[in-house]
Amino acid sequence: MPCIFACSIEWNAWDMALDLCLKQLPSVLRQTDSGVREPVYEPSSFFADQLTAFSVWLGENSLLTTTLEREHLKQPEQLPIVLQVLLSQSHRQRALDLLARFLDIGTWAVHLALSVGIFPYVLRLLQATSDDLRPYLVFIWAKILAVDRACQIDIIREKGHEYFISTLTDARSSNGVRALAAFNLTCLVDNYTRGQDELLSVMPRVLDILNTPTTFLYETSALFLWCTLFLGQAWRLNGNACEKAVLIRAPDTLQTLLATHDSPEVRAACAYALGTYLSSSASDNELSERRTEQSKEVATVLVRSLNDGSPLVRQEVLVALHHFLILFAQTPTSGTNVASNPNRAGNLLNKTVFYKVTEAIQTVASSDPSHEMVQLTEAVLTRSLETLNTTFFQWCCSRFRESNTIVRDLGSGIAQQCGALYSEDEHDCFARSGRYWRNHCIRTNPSRLADFQHMRETMFNSRVSNAIPLVLRLHPYEDYLAVANSNGNLNFYEFDGTPCSKATLKVGAVGSIIDTLDFINAHDRTLICVGTDTGAIRIFDESTQRLISSWIALYDHQTQLHPSHHRSAAKPTANTSISTAPVKFSVDWNQQLCRIHASSSNIDYVALWDVERERCLYTMDAGTSGGVHCLLSDSNGYCAAGMGDGTVRCFDTRSRESAVHIIPSPTPLNRHSSIVTLKFDGNDRLISISNMGQLRRWEIRTGTSTELAVPQTSQHISSADVHSTGNVLALTTANALQLKTCYGDLLFDIKHSKFSQVSCLSFHQYRQLLAVGFKDGSLSMFTGKTNSSSL
Repeated sequence: MPCIFACSIEWNAWDMALDLCLKQLPSVLRQTDSGVREPVYEPSSFFADQLTAFSVWLGENSLLTTTLEREHLKQPEQLPIVLQVLLSQSHRQRALDLLARFLDIGTWAVHLALSVGIFPYVLRLLQATSDDLRPYLVFIWAKILAVDRACQIDIIREKGHEYFISTLTDARSSNGVRALAAFNLTCLVDNYTRGQDELLSVMPRVLDILNTPTTFLYETSALFLWCTLFLGQAWRLNGNACEKAVLIRAPDTLQTLLATHDSPEVRAACAYALGTYLSSSASDNELSERRTEQSKEVATVLVRSLNDGSPLVRQEVLVALHHFLILFAQTPTSGTNVASNPNRAGNLLNKTVFYKVTEAIQTVASSDPSHEMVQLTEAVLTRSLETLNTTFFQWCCSRFRESNTIVRDLGSGIAQQCGALYSEDEHDCFARSGRYWRNHCIRTNPSRLADFQHMRETMFNSRVSNAIPLVLRLHPYEDYLAVANSNGNLNFYEFDGTPCSKATLKVGAVGSIIDTLDFINAHDRTLICVGTDTGAIRIFDESTQRLISSWIALYDHQTQLHPSHHRSAAKPTANTSISTAPVKFSVDWNQQLCRIHASSSNIDYVALWDVERERCLYTMDAGTSGGVHCLLSDSNGYCAAGMGDGTVRCFDTRSRESAVHIIPSPTPLNRHSSIVTLKFDGNDRLISISNMGQLRRWEIRTGTSTELAVPQTSQHISSADVHSTGNVLALTTANALQLKTCYGDLLFDIKHSKFSQVSCLSFHQYRQLLAVGFKDGSLSMFTGKTNSSSL
């Protein structure tokens, strides 16, 4: 027999409430005796005091960060009373506010609230008409439905879904609140046929929202995400919903969003919804001609999105195409290979679409830089009729089972009305403040020209074993450098040559060559951006060395070609000329604009990528000038490209539609010359260095150039770099390392035969440090006089 819990605290609370009521009895009796018909009664403060006590409890416990801390929380004594207060009109809004904050603690709080009987109270409140309660109610129901889907039966039976529909379609509500309403409606149709049938009429209204033009990415992305997922769940395994979707042209809207929307999550949701549409069609025995044609159109659009900049989008697109292959393939024996059996396509489909989809998937298997994508592609091609499940929808829903949803996901919704604040971890706060102050000191003490006049060389004791250093970068704020070698690995060294504790990072695929290396967010938590000669970009977390994102940067959306299909370039031999030099991939990372410019020596355009949106904004035609050999951009939106014929192209990328060509295409300066490096010199001027030693100053506004009086060398320059603040350039020839000013004056010249073996060099962004890599695997650091003590 279960033990009886102690009730003394509850009885004491009710005794106090009774005492407060009886305290007013003498005053009420005196007023009655004096002839007052309606005695003045002062409402009891009991419920207000209980809400205050509950608010204090939330303030002490709602910011616990670990799951273990939340699971060991003591149940708040005021929670049952708060539920009773929900029926009191005078305290209802405050009670809903506190209840929303309580549920935002996480799954533990939701289960506790359900166990004490919250369900009938909040279900009854869905009949309320007050607009002030909408943000609280939709949020509370979002937390409940994220944990317990069984509630959808009662909500549909009691017509509670009409409350969410009215909130979603109310343009006066904030986008955050409307997104919550869309999430609730999505939960109501998730694997629930009656819910799908009841909410079938909502699909046109959702399409109206998705067709509304908007430029506010952050305010509308959550709303568009859950509207799209609603469509995907509404027609999942529901033939009637699919037929209506075709009539109202819902797949067409999703195809447009998949190709144009700025949010990667929205694009992934579009691919997911189109995949559920195709899988629902595959479950039907017979398809109408309209749905057959619609499915072919969907597949064609999905193929183009296989080269999206977001791995999340590409995975959902691949799963959707898998449903397309199942839809139009006859049932073969288990384990049949799709690629080797294209003739099994259905009679209603032109087999050219089937071939196109299969070929596109095979191309992904051979070129995609994401290992997960390659594995998924192999599963699609070798196990065509086995079901491939995607967890994207569950991943999106899992956010509402976490804590602090108010602050993280609802910037314009309930968070502002509740006055929610984000409390950063104390340790992280102090660490970030320390980094910012250190970075400020480094930036405000840049290197001077005089600091480079006396450089001292320090040879590293460690060598890059059995590999050639190809690219190296010095971290602008931390005391280490990253070295990319010919084995496709990244090694890390401190400035004194000591190997860092960081493990060797495997970057490129087998046979690929690392051409570019950059630090992203170096001022805070560093990411490493690596580019290979295949046109692939990979971004790694520096601390965990985990792959964050990867994509093919030089995929031409107009010609549907990868870099390998562009103008060919032979591998170098002892007798090859410059025209047969190996392909060089060029990447420029712009920290201020969060953009990447990418090009290659075997193509004639520059691709502009928005890294935050993970999509290509547009490509810029550079003309037939021997390909692009180096790139540079600034915070004003200018992008300069050094060409293989010694000329420079400059573009103004501030336009969202297309770039403006500033510097035209002049006559090639030297057919044997190509631009090695570029640097903005302020006042709309640009400095270029060619592989023949030409130093030119370009006027961006006029497009004219002037060659500086610098003696040209008959020897090719193997490597060159320009310091960002010191107005100093370094270059290596067959027998010397030279440091010059940006005006051509020689600072010093070190002659030695070892410089014929230089493979790469790089300046520190702020300090007077120059790192040099040699083909024998050795590394050297040249330091100025103010840095000598630090090495």
